[in-house]
Amino acid sequence: MNQVDAFTPEGDTIIDFSMYDALQVDFGKFVFMIRRSFEKEFKEIFNKKLEGTAEQDSNQ
Repeated sequence: MNQVDAFTPEGDTIIDFSMYDALQVDFGKFVFMIRRSFEKEFKEIFNKKLEGTAEQDSNQ
């Protein structure tokens, strides 16, 4: 999925930049619409990145 493919030397994704912008204007919760078949990998990538910055799903 292009949204989670890293494109900077630091491993940033398009979603990383979108989340950063949203956090700068005080968003505290994100809702992602993804395929269920990709859910585990998605959570592994983004739960770590959002830890301490945004509300997390209680069904981790």
